[in-house]
Amino acid sequence: MSSTMDKIVTCSIMLLIVGGIVFAAYNSMDTSFKGKPVQTIALISKRVPLATGFGGVFTYDSCSTILALSGSHMVGDRYYAEYDSEDCENLNVFYNRPVFLEDEKTHKTAGVVLSVMSVSGSVKFEYTVDGKDYERIQYIGSDSLKNYPNLREGQPLEVTYWVENPARSIVYLDK
Repeated sequence: MSSTMDKIVTCSIMLLIVGGIVFAAYNSMDTSFKGKPVQTIALISKRVPLATGFGGVFTYDSCSTILALSGSHMVGDRYYAEYDSEDCENLNVFYNRPVFLEDEKTHKTAGVVLSVMSVSGSVKFEYTVDGKDYERIQYIGSDSLKNYPNLREGQPLEVTYWVENPARSIVYLDK
C-alpha cells in the first residue's frame, strides 16, 4: 500500500509541476491584443462618471476609449500608450510614462517630495509657480522602491510644468 501511495504522491507532484509550468508560460504571453501593438500618445480629453468612480476619455490617433482613473489624473494629461491594431479601443496606458508634446511650452521649477507611496507605486510632490502652490501625485511604477531606492520625503526634485496650466506637471526621476 505504501508503494501505491508513493506513486500517487509522485504523480500529484508531477501534475502540480507541469501545471505550474503551463500556467506560467500562458501568463507570460501577451494575450491582450489580437493584432500588433501600435505605439502612440494618449490624451485624457474628458472626465466622465463611472459606476465605480470616474474615468477619462482617452483620445489617440483616430480612436477613443474610456478607462477608469484615479484622482490624480486631469484633462490634458498625456501618456505613452499602445493599442491593438485590430481593435483600437483596446488601449494599454503607461501611467508611469507621462509626456508633454514638443509644441507644449513647459518650464521647470523646484519641487519637493511629500511622500512616496510604495503600495500604489506613486510619488506625491509639491511645487510653486508664480506664488501659487500645487500638489500632484504621479504614478512611477509598482517597483518604485526598487527603481528609486533613494527617493524620500522632503527630497528636492525638478518639476516640469505646462505653462498654460501649471497644475499639469511631470517629474522625470530617471534624469
